[in-house]
Amino acid sequence: MESSGELGYFDALTDVGLRHALNKPWSDPDRGRMLQQLGALMSILPPPPARVLDLGCGTGWLSWMLQTSGYDVAGVDLAPRAVELAEAYVAQMAMPGHIDVGVPTFLASPVEALPFDSEFDAAIFFDSLHHVPDEVAAIASVARALKPGGVLLTSVPGRGQAAASAAVIEEFGVNERDMPVGRIRKAGEAAGLIHVATLSRADELGAHLYGWVTKPPTLRSRLLNRSPLRVVKHFITSEARRLDNGIVVMRRPEA
Repeated sequence: MESSGELGYFDALTDVGLRHALNKPWSDPDRGRMLQQLGALMSILPPPPARVLDLGCGTGWLSWMLQTSGYDVAGVDLAPRAVELAEAYVAQMAMPGHIDVGVPTFLASPVEALPFDSEFDAAIFFDSLHHVPDEVAAIASVARALKPGGVLLTSVPGRGQAAASAAVIEEFGVNERDMPVGRIRKAGEAAGLIHVATLSRADELGAHLYGWVTKPPTLRSRLLNRSPLRVVKHFITSEARRLDNGIVVMRRPEA
């Protein structure tokens, strides 16, 4: 069962927290890594004008980014307040005089009980599946919503998320669960989805390639990051993390 924290999360935010939620990804201190994740997901999605389901859409910023990229988007969130904010957000963004790309539609619904049947070319859990208390029921519901051949993409935190989010759980009473790749694959296969690939997250690679530049330099870091050996180091580290929090791609079988 969903915790009351998920339902009331957006109502409980301060003005500062709400501004942050409404201005993602630009407002996030980790915006560089977030944009790297999004770039990877958009590279994997089927091309526009595919119909895309944004699961755990929050204030609708990702739904809007996808819509302006040419997709036909439906955003779903458990919290009715999130849907209100998302609708207000896209109404403000879709100002008269801008290129007419249409607007996403939004629905307040548990992911475990989506009212869709074979309607979407793709579905995305971006930083949201770990908030769902029952990933098996959630992914089964998403599998029903996909068209035959449709793909599910997940990019979510893996092991350690619950411990790292203890303060957030205490303050808001939300679900913050560890959601490693193996758990996602198992739920997808139970729902009849075919595992296509588990890919390294672009932000994991980016952290190795670029993150060292702004850190205080040491002799070791100078030597390593100017050596061809850094490529091997980055690959091994990213491959190890891929099995924990990589991008999981699953497909509904063709009819």
